[in-house]
Amino acid sequence: MYRIILFILSLLFYSNSYSATPPIVSAFLPVKNEINTLPACLKSIKGLFDKIVIVYVDEPDDGSVEYIKKWCTEDHKCIHKAYPYPVYPFYDQNYKDQYDFQNYLTPYYNFGLNFFESEEWVLKIDADQIYIRPHLREFVQKIKETGTDEDLFTATGYNTLKHHNQLTHLKERKLIRTNGNVFASKKKNLLEYKQTDLYETPKINYKNKKHYPNPLSFRFMKPLKTFKIEKFDQQSDPEKQMDNLSNKEIQIFEKYIRPLFDNDSVYKNIKVTPN
Repeated sequence: MYRIILFILSLLFYSNSYSATPPIVSAFLPVKNEINTLPACLKSIKGLFDKIVIVYVDEPDDGSVEYIKKWCTEDHKCIHKAYPYPVYPFYDQNYKDQYDFQNYLTPYYNFGLNFFESEEWVLKIDADQIYIRPHLREFVQKIKETGTDEDLFTATGYNTLKHHNQLTHLKERKLIRTNGNVFASKKKNLLEYKQTDLYETPKINYKNKKHYPNPLSFRFMKPLKTFKIEKFDQQSDPEKQMDNLSNKEIQIFEKYIRPLFDNDSVYKNIKVTPN
């Protein structure tokens, strides 16, 4: 009788082991006119996710859409979907006055969320960010090994800006916002994006926030967008509002980021000077 009970228990154990579904961690990448950084961004995330969902605006652009379609034919974990409305950046002066709501970034992002299953982990990827591959790989692995239904995973990275072919920081904004740009949540907890005055902000249900301590990416900010957000004093000296990178940041950039840029990229030969 004792052996029979042990046999039944062993069958139940192995049945549960094989029926358990391994965690799926997927990348969510919205794109609009990002050809200067998109190729390097995709290189930096390739092979690290179970699925990559790329959404784009189906209108004439800088070549990003053509690049996405070609890249996805070579990567079977990638799917791409076209958003059927024009989308205008929030720093456009007419953003809230003249455009319909479907032209905002918020419904554009929410459109992309439709292509994930409830139990998938969704990790937001930005096309103007180039990811530090060993850190991103570790981040994804931590989600798979420790993630629960009540968790939100966050991380940060470096905000950088090209100024006179020099890679610099904004003094007051060196790090990327955690919840807004670098986060991972189960799709069932990532309810939707909401519009705020400046940003499209994700609405997420969670109880535990787990922050990854290492920098995950370098973000290459667009000057026009940056100046609008920061409300710089146009009469002041721009040089006083910027800092050079630290020695540590330069080492990371040279080892993991610069090699990912194509030779014709505006960032391939950018100068870096220690602070």
